[in-house]
Amino acid sequence: MHKNFHSGIGAGILFALCAVASPAWAQSPQPTPPIPKATQPTVAAAQPAPAPAACAAAVRGDAIPVSATPVAVDIAITQAIGDSIKAEFPAEAKVVVPKAAADPAAPQVVKLTLDTSAAAPGEWTILLKGTAGDCSGKVRITAAK
Repeated sequence: MHKNFHSGIGAGILFALCAVASPAWAQSPQPTPPIPKATQPTVAAAQPAPAPAACAAAVRGDAIPVSATPVAVDIAITQAIGDSIKAEFPAEAKVVVPKAAADPAAPQVVKLTLDTSAAAPGEWTILLKGTAGDCSGKVRITAAK
């Protein structure tokens, strides 16, 4: 019995070594093929393109007065926004824009006719929408003198 016990242990150790060695030998690491240069991402391709600068609008002159008669205003914009321009003020400003058009001689100027008869004095945001983009800026409405 003693002799069978040792041979049983020897067979168990031999079996364990074979079981451990077999998967390692059967699954030897395979070299990975290199990625072709054409498909490797580059640093420039991984970075998103910078966003274009937002278009800004500013009134030419100091401020727009509250007036019983229509007020003509030129707005300078940093980028041409095309034609068919619409100008919008927040409802609280109570500014009506009966006419807005790009200046044919200067594409970065928008000519507005404003009805400010009921306008609320203060600083308001104006949004100009054209066929080729939008511009926004601040406009100051001053009380009637």
